[in-house]
Amino acid sequence: MRCHRAIRPSAGGEPASRDRLTSGRRGPHVRAPRRASTAPTHGERFTPCEPPDAQKLLIIIVSDTDADGLVRALVQRGLAATKIGSTGGFLRRGNTTLLVGVPASEVEAVLTLVGRICPARTELLTLGALPFGGEMPFIGEPVEVRVGGAVVFVLHVERFERV
Repeated sequence: MRCHRAIRPSAGGEPASRDRLTSGRRGPHVRAPRRASTAPTHGERFTPCEPPDAQKLLIIIVSDTDADGLVRALVQRGLAATKIGSTGGFLRRGNTTLLVGVPASEVEAVLTLVGRICPARTELLTLGALPFGGEMPFIGEPVEVRVGGAVVFVLHVERFERV
């Protein structure tokens, strides 16, 4: 979840104030500032405010053939990765899931690295090698399938401890 801070435009060059003097049936009073999670009113906008040391957890799912090269590249950048073997998907091939903690400022650089090392590509497979049920008439005919690439989930880390 992101923290948002309301930015109110100021009038006449004065700093914007979150307190407003209002008058009601019981006389003038100062209205309390709004919580940052309320929707902006006309003329306001929300801006994300993350602490400078914010951490992100990247869950990167790649094919087994690309995993070792990606782990080597991450280690060369000084990033540690936890490697978990996994399977699934259309071809039921082996995948590798990497858990990588990075500073928020490095997320884009890591995503670029993943895209360079784990490109999507096509392979020719025979229909007999595909996990279909039932009878298939053209068992020996190759089919072009997309393999490789990566799926990356970027999660905000509220707390991180090394025990």
